[in-house]
Amino acid sequence: MRRKNEPRKRVIDFLECVAEEDYLTIAMLADAGDELAAIVSFLANDVAAVLEVISMYLHRIDHLFTKRHCLSLVGTYSEYTIHELH
Repeated sequence: MRRKNEPRKRVIDFLECVAEEDYLTIAMLADAGDELAAIVSFLANDVAAVLEVISMYLHRIDHLFTKRHCLSLVGTYSEYTIHELH
């Protein structure tokens, strides 16, 4: 049996030992995973639109990471993390 507060303690322990850069990297990975989950969900319902969906995905990933907009867009994990770090 786990104690009720054990998961919370593990999260606190993790956050105390992770560097800010690592925390932000984890948030950016969450943003990338979110984008991929949206694509997989869409393709499960409309396989005929594969080329269009993949093109939109690549554009969104470029916008988020190459152009670094994940750091400034509202509603991303990265934006939340930056707010929490300040």
